[in-house]
Amino acid sequence: MLNEHDTLQQTLDSVLSQSVAPFEHIIVDSGSTDGSLDIIADYIARAPYSVKLVQTPAEGVYAALNEGNRRAEGEIIGLLHGDDFFSSTHVLEFVSAAFSRQPDIDLIYGDVHYVNKHGARTRYYSGAHFRPETLLQGFAFPHPSMYIRRELWKKIGTYDTGLRIAADYEWAVRATLINKANTLYLPLDMVAMHEGGLAFQWTNRFFRHIPERRKALKQNGLKAPMLRLLGRYMYLFRH
Repeated sequence: MLNEHDTLQQTLDSVLSQSVAPFEHIIVDSGSTDGSLDIIADYIARAPYSVKLVQTPAEGVYAALNEGNRRAEGEIIGLLHGDDFFSSTHVLEFVSAAFSRQPDIDLIYGDVHYVNKHGARTRYYSGAHFRPETLLQGFAFPHPSMYIRRELWKKIGTYDTGLRIAADYEWAVRATLINKANTLYLPLDMVAMHEGGLAFQWTNRFFRHIPERRKALKQNGLKAPMLRLLGRYMYLFRH
């Protein structure tokens, strides 16, 4: 069974093992006192590319993502949460090649899968059926599989930290429905995600997801009927 130190080590090792190294790796830490900084220091010493450790009192995942994205200097921005890891050693290679082949693409997304506390795969979430209009039914592409051009980030703006668990969804609404970003689905399992956290709990799915997604649509001037958003959860129960 993996503990938090094991999952962080797994995350960093999965970056280090990529067949194409990242241009830079920005790690945002919000005051860890559990030994994580020792793991990060060892990783920085081993990495053959630039690693920047940003320590900030920023609260919440989205605030940390905003901080990291603001400091990014590379052309393409991707994210990897501290308890997730790349599904293979070729993810960055395939993403880089896809952007090179299609310079008009602003945003690439793919697939992710979940693992339980024992490391066994439990569920697969594919972005294959995502279209910008599916956001109106509450469906979005898997956020941890997203890679964007830095110019798109500068155009769309930061995650709305007033949303606790749906800021990634709201950002996707702004990017694809409002600003018509050019997107590309890459049929690739990109990230393994450990079960748990706010977004995975069924109570939060019903009592936070739906209200926050309705708010995300409304603040972008879009209609958000409750029954239409509830249909997403009926789909989940059927599958």
